[in-house]
Amino acid sequence: MVTALVLSGIISPAVASAKDADWTAFPGGIAPGATIAQVGQSGGKVCTLGLIAGDPVTHKLYGITAGHCDHSDIGRTVLYTDSNTPDIARPLGTYIASRMTDGKTPTGNADVLPVYTDAGVIGIQSGTPVSSFKLAGVYPVRAVVENYQELPYGTEVCKYGMKTGETCGPVTVATKYTISAEVRAIHGDSGSPLYRKNPDGTVDLIGIASNVHDGFTQFFWVAPVLRALKLQVCGCGGN
Repeated sequence: MVTALVLSGIISPAVASAKDADWTAFPGGIAPGATIAQVGQSGGKVCTLGLIAGDPVTHKLYGITAGHCDHSDIGRTVLYTDSNTPDIARPLGTYIASRMTDGKTPTGNADVLPVYTDAGVIGIQSGTPVSSFKLAGVYPVRAVVENYQELPYGTEVCKYGMKTGETCGPVTVATKYTISAEVRAIHGDSGSPLYRKNPDGTVDLIGIASNVHDGFTQFFWVAPVLRALKLQVCGCGGN
């Protein structure tokens, strides 16, 4: 286990405003929107867990985040915390594949992922408790958006990141590979799920946060990643 002393070394409150969080955790286990971290001798890196997906055949669970969040070169095990015991870091699993558009990732195995993406896939350790499959512990996933034509200019979308929480804004452009939207995000929000809210309280999952530029956040579609690995989004049930 990794103690709070180690975890405190990877938090960078200087980049956050008064309303931003240093760490996000959920009671009883892991959930989409939680902080995930990898820690080494020289420090650590944090990102956001975007979603939990499952293999319908083996029933194994996987966490999906941004590919550039794969820092297995500094610490192979991905960590998270339970908000009931926030000083204790717990093992979530290890990356099984990752890919980014600019450069190689430590894990690689990119052949199993789409050619143009920023996605990292974590094999969740057996027995890891799940607080919720819902995005941010709140939103059940109704469907996964696959066609950019479903996101015309101005469509209201939201993301949930471990640093800035839920922020919403209009889509500025959606293409075959990416979606850009006026939603606030900062360092640590990489991997955040992008979604569109429905009147019944569910959401349609769209993508994973990759980078921020001039007030716009760029996301990569998550549907191609799920298809490539033959995974299904978890988040429709009671949890």
